[in-house]
Amino acid sequence: MNFLEAKLKKLIKENYPDLYSRLQSIPRIGESTAAFMLILTEGFEKIESVKQLICYFGLSPTEKSSGSSVRGSSRISK
Repeated sequence: MNFLEAKLKKLIKENYPDLYSRLQSIPRIGESTAAFMLILTEGFEKIESVKQLICYFGLSPTEKSSGSSVRGSSRISK
């Protein structure tokens, strides 16, 4: 672990100790993933629902189509 990673881990543990440990209690979520999620979401302070979180990370693509008479290629929403 380099200096920046150690500093980042220290800051996360100081600012989000409970969230950091709770995220790591989820199977397959390790230190790096928990830290990444906390950094990207600013400690989940701006996320109000699970749906909003899933959309933010782009984990639930939905098909968009324009009308029923036009049979072009469908697109995945962003």
